[in-house]
Amino acid sequence: SSGDQHDMGCAFSNFRGLVPSFNESQRVLEFNGRRFKVVSKLGEGGYAFVFLVQEIPNPLTPHNSLIEPSRHQYALKQVLQSREQLELVQEEVLMTGHFNHPNIVKLLDSGITTIPASKNEDAHHQVHMLFPAYKDGSLQEVLANTPPTRQCFSVPQVLGIFDQVCAAVEAMHAHQPPCAHWDIKPGNVLLQLDGVAPAEAAPATTSSSPPTRSRKKEARSAEEARAAGGCAPHAALADFGSARRARVNVANRQQAMALMEEAEKFASAPYRAPELWDLPTHTQLDEKVDVWALGCLLYAIMYRESPFEFNLEETGGSLALAVLSGRIRWPEEGPLAYPNTLHQLVLFMLQADPVVRPNVSEVRGRIEAILRDSVAAPTGLAPARASLKSSAEVPFRDANGAAWDPFAEGAQTRV
Repeated sequence: SSGDQHDMGCAFSNFRGLVPSFNESQRVLEFNGRRFKVVSKLGEGGYAFVFLVQEIPNPLTPHNSLIEPSRHQYALKQVLQSREQLELVQEEVLMTGHFNHPNIVKLLDSGITTIPASKNEDAHHQVHMLFPAYKDGSLQEVLANTPPTRQCFSVPQVLGIFDQVCAAVEAMHAHQPPCAHWDIKPGNVLLQLDGVAPAEAAPATTSSSPPTRSRKKEARSAEEARAAGGCAPHAALADFGSARRARVNVANRQQAMALMEEAEKFASAPYRAPELWDLPTHTQLDEKVDVWALGCLLYAIMYRESPFEFNLEETGGSLALAVLSGRIRWPEEGPLAYPNTLHQLVLFMLQADPVVRPNVSEVRGRIEAILRDSVAAPTGLAPARASLKSSAEVPFRDANGAAWDPFAEGAQTRV
């Protein structure tokens, strides 16, 4: 499933000889004339790796005379691709850099290195993408690490996180033409539990030196604030390897089958909309697929998994049947249950017919209405109707040096 092979946001081909063997703490990665020392490996999937890195100052620069790691850390994503698959990764880089929004992870730098063929491996490309480091990792990690005997987040925190993700999705859907993420899930939402967006470079905390007392206290206070139902964490949507133009007119069965095959590769099954499981002809596929995924995400923020993972027993272990049945089960009443207003918000989004399913702006309107009726509104809510503008800060050019707009006619090769 896409959750196994595409977690790092790219389609990977099954060619041999590209996966390196290495000791992460001894590696140095280079691109665009910059050098980074690997501190640790944060994750991997297929032929993509994400590292926590520290930049090594350039010895030729006067104010950086020592070749030592700097005091700042980043997240560096490295994707290894064949020539044939390179275009998909280029589209991911372009899509990630295109949106300048506080709740979309910021692409700080990117570049491609061509590796010639050798005895042991085929010719291939290394694509690097540099991001701010989110010290608390993904929403999925936070959910997994929270003791099962208590709620992961208070009601205000649930709404705060969810509204920020909705704001990011709203920015994508408001683009002309509209864009869809296609893979919204807890693993693609990054968090800072203290509610503060990460700096473009975070102060270093290497694995070789244990956390200082002040850092331990800072981490503990953020965790205690979350446990006490304090401010909402800062949230950012990440991983644009599945993102694409949202609206596609489905003219025939062949095109419908091709789109469903795309969904199998790029949209994680527990969060995949019913129309991506069974797509009719003579219809338009659109950005409402993201709204369905948002409904599943809100359920997962509360109950740690998609509603269709929770309901698998009733469908014999088939996610497709679980999704197409449209049946939602809720955990039994008790101290871990959330109020009915949040359940109704989930159901508002999980309408099987995309024509009657709300758009993301209507979802945000419901969130605002819930907050108006709530005694305690969370801090950290995303700005209402945040403006969207293209990012000119991260220029990216193709192999011929020409600027590449992923939204231009014919730019994307995906169905």
